[in-house]
Amino acid sequence: MPDPIPRNNSAGARGNTPDDPPTPPPAQGQGPGGGNGWVFGGLALVVLLIIIFANSGSDESDSLAEQPTTSATTTDDYPDSTYDSDTSTTTDHEPTTTSEEPAEPTTTAFDPDTLNDASTDETPFTTGALLPQDFVDGKDVRYRLVASGTWDDCTKAVSSSAIRTALNGNGCPEMLVGNFLSNNNAVMVTVWVYPFADYDSASSAYSDLDPLDFLDLGCWDPNNGAGSQACAGNPESAAKWQFVQQNHRYVVVAQAMAVNHSNDESVKPWLKAASREASTSAGPQNYAGNQ
Repeated sequence: MPDPIPRNNSAGARGNTPDDPPTPPPAQGQGPGGGNGWVFGGLALVVLLIIIFANSGSDESDSLAEQPTTSATTTDDYPDSTYDSDTSTTTDHEPTTTSEEPAEPTTTAFDPDTLNDASTDETPFTTGALLPQDFVDGKDVRYRLVASGTWDDCTKAVSSSAIRTALNGNGCPEMLVGNFLSNNNAVMVTVWVYPFADYDSASSAYSDLDPLDFLDLGCWDPNNGAGSQACAGNPESAAKWQFVQQNHRYVVVAQAMAVNHSNDESVKPWLKAASREASTSAGPQNYAGNQ
């Protein structure tokens, strides 16, 4: 702390302001002994000041020594941060990684050519692998799968000799049949999926079926529930539309008809859109292993 600044207290000088430090007392006259007393007194004062300053320095040093000290942290303050990677173990910690990335497992892309031969085609002959659960046609109408089944006779309910020759003559071993209904149950689409031994056999069957006008494959409907009466009465009079497609070693036929057996021309565009979409939606592409 700086020393107080003395102020002149003679007549005419300004007095202390409230913020000024106090004025020191006036100097005393010489004591006994005259000038020598002043000298000795001065020497005593000097010695006293030296002692005071010396003690003051000692106190300050002691005060600093008593303060908390800080120092740089050494490795002795913590457990050893190094370890032998061959002997140390860790628990509930992420494994250490090296600069070398592990090789990613190689995956083989699906080859659609495997669907061209029964010996390489791994598609199960099931509803889930060959038919979608639903589809939406070009008129934005949704159709849902309501019934399906497999038969080991590709010409079951077929009376046409030309159709029998096309299917049996090219070695069709079994068939899958499914029924789809529109949301309002007004239109039913029946889909047949025929598998053949290879692409060439399927192509031959398709070539035999395609020139035929309309394939009379019989009327198939659900055993119960919505659409179960579609084949009752005179279904031959109902308006119908069909599409035939070859899909690798498979031939797909889709036929749509009005459930109420209407033959009105206005319904045919709806039948056409439904059968077209069904013929392309059915097939081995529905199997997850073929994607």
